[in-house]
Amino acid sequence: MAAIALSGCAVAATLRAYDVAPSGIERSEEKLRVWLSRARPDSVAMPPRGSLPDDALVRVLYEGTFAYYNRKWKQAGEKFDEADRIAEARYTKSVTQNALAMLTNDRELDYEPGINERCLMHYYGALAFLGGGDLDGAAVEARKLAYLLQKYEGDMLARDRSVRTMLRWFAGAVFEAAGERNDALVSYRNARALEGEAVRGVDDERLPTDGLASDSGDVLVVVEQGYVAFPVPFDLAVPVYRHEAAYYGSGADRSRSAWMSGRVGWRLTAQLAALSGGGLYYHGMPGALPADDRWGTMTAGNPADVNIVYRPGNSYGYRYDPRWGWQPVRAVLPDKIIKLSNPVWRPPRRAARVEAVAGDAAGRAIAFGDLSEAEVADFERVRTWTYARAVLRTTIKAVAAEAAEEAAKKAARDKKKGEKDDKTAERWGRVFGFLSSAAGAILERADTRNWNLLPHAVHLVRLRLPAGKQELTVRVGNGTELRIPDVTVRAGQLTFASTRVWGTEAEW
Repeated sequence: MAAIALSGCAVAATLRAYDVAPSGIERSEEKLRVWLSRARPDSVAMPPRGSLPDDALVRVLYEGTFAYYNRKWKQAGEKFDEADRIAEARYTKSVTQNALAMLTNDRELDYEPGINERCLMHYYGALAFLGGGDLDGAAVEARKLAYLLQKYEGDMLARDRSVRTMLRWFAGAVFEAAGERNDALVSYRNARALEGEAVRGVDDERLPTDGLASDSGDVLVVVEQGYVAFPVPFDLAVPVYRHEAAYYGSGADRSRSAWMSGRVGWRLTAQLAALSGGGLYYHGMPGALPADDRWGTMTAGNPADVNIVYRPGNSYGYRYDPRWGWQPVRAVLPDKIIKLSNPVWRPPRRAARVEAVAGDAAGRAIAFGDLSEAEVADFERVRTWTYARAVLRTTIKAVAAEAAEEAAKKAARDKKKGEKDDKTAERWGRVFGFLSSAAGAILERADTRNWNLLPHAVHLVRLRLPAGKQELTVRVGNGTELRIPDVTVRAGQLTFASTRVWGTEAEW
């Protein structure tokens, strides 16, 4: 308890995590999204440093994102390169951090990005170099991206496929624009393989720009849409009342102890039934559960043994079989609180279709990457360890609460002895046990950190246009239109253009 009290940063970070917007995202993260989405056509204001996240890696990622949309190309490239170095160095775990995380929550651990976020660092690094007109620098980032994609090719889930395919097409386009012919052909071949196309029968020795007329060129329009899906804490809280706690570890009647333990397990698993998508997506309050089984209330499996009733806003009332020696009891505060908190995702809206138009030429996306699904896939790879830590942490906190209760009882008994004093010691023990349990429950908070400023989806649209300056119009299926002026089309070559459809807060 002293360790928890002294870890001021952990407590402060946990309390901030409880300040959430109506959508479920932390209010500080929502403010940054609003700030970023107020971008002018040419730039976006940088946020105050104090409003950025505490974790060094997440902060650098956010700084790089703001610099990129502020058209500070060099600074953005440096930030994404720094983020990659930090992520690489974080494979070494801190023993102190892990110990503190067992007392508080996973937010005490250094943030480690998933595979897809590592790849997207190089995607944005390449875009930053392209914005600054440095094709060689963009090719270096594309090569790093291709290396990561190849390295983790065997560790790909179904949710990863669209983003991995899009990144393959993007890397190939960067190589093509930079004149790296062989690398471009390999990337395009890998992209087709991910799409399920038979490589046989496709001319893998020709690039799209081969044979272009001297008066025309290609443009790859990178259209980003919305904001990535965000994780929210899903809390599984179970109150344990005095009459229940008496059964735990009881040698007199092991069947009652097992029965009560089973009820706690049922209360936890019943709440998990509210989740969909393999326990990853959350759509709101569970509607399929009986009213008495929601959010930690308990219903007896056998009414002949016990009848437990819950009325919202009232106390719990319960009546046990007379042969167990219990009479009707009402309790307001539980004796202990058992709580697990795990991250789940709010499913985003489906991305709208996108097309780009310039004069009589029009094109639709040749590749689409669902970054929200990619974020969930990154969590899928680590959720077993995340859940295991949560269970272990809950156990440690329960043991600490029991120890606090016994220590308080012993201290009170040692001070004065007597029947009346024993009752006082019992009360003080329960108070300290409950306070310790409540403190552990408050500090139990899911780690919902991620690169929250990423777009929900990325579309790659390819157009063939006359050489010279062109104005592009991006049309989104929801009726939105954006203009990209002064795109210089290079004869016989590939040019890049990019924009982002921010959407409204209701669409995040």
